Amino acid sequence: MGKKPNIKKEIVLIKYLKEEHSECKLVCETAKREIEESIRHAHFDLNVYDESLDSSGQKAKQEKCKIEEDDLPDKEDTSKSVHPPWAKKTFRNIARMTHPDKVPERLDDTIKKKFVESYQKAKQSIDVADYVELALVAIDLGIDIEQVDPHFYKLLEEKKNELSSSINAMKSSMYWIWAHTDDQKKEEMLREFVKERGWSAASKQRSKSRKGPGNHPGKSLTQMKKMKILKKKSENS
Repeated sequence: MGKKPNIKKEIVLIKYLKEEHSECKLVCETAKREIEESIRHAHFDLNVYDESLDSSGQKAKQEKCKIEEDDLPDKEDTSKSVHPPWAKKTFRNIARMTHPDKVPERLDDTIKKKFVESYQKAKQSIDVADYVELALVAIDLGIDIEQVDPHFYKLLEEKKNELSSSINAMKSSMYWIWAHTDDQKKEEMLREFVKERGWSAASKQRSKSRKGPGNHPGKSLTQMKKMKILKKKSENS
């Protein structure tokens, strides 16, 4: 039987992975907004029709909400479940230090706020049996975790793998590449998108173009080749 890993080290590692995950997510979300904005500008400037962009905005919004709701994991309320002894003891130790009724009035408001937030996070964690998050709160407060059951080590390993996998996926995504490349490469990426959507195809340019003043079918291919698709923030303001 192998030696059990050091709980505190494992929790600290998960904490850093969570921080890295949050940072990567922010980078990708920002890049996603920039790409979508550039695509909308290209769609408008080229004056082409594209069903996925010109269809009802409300429908797209509803679909987006549906996807987001479906993606949310179901967290069952297990507040009445039997928690392992170490988890109950850890929560009690957290509550003794951070419960609003236990926090001394003489403490600085910032510290009191942090304690209350820690209590709320710990309460929510034990209510849904998220023992890894409960352990994170305890370690942040300097509270030792003792006599955990073997299942907890499995939870730690699963959490590390989950975070690492998600971080790797984000770092290999188009959004990550976009965020870490120069304007010339971004322009190339957008032109490739325009090409794949058929916005620049000679045979489709007129038929796919939206109605403009008179018989104007949209930007000509010559104009499209000359214009810059990438819109910088200074140009949009």
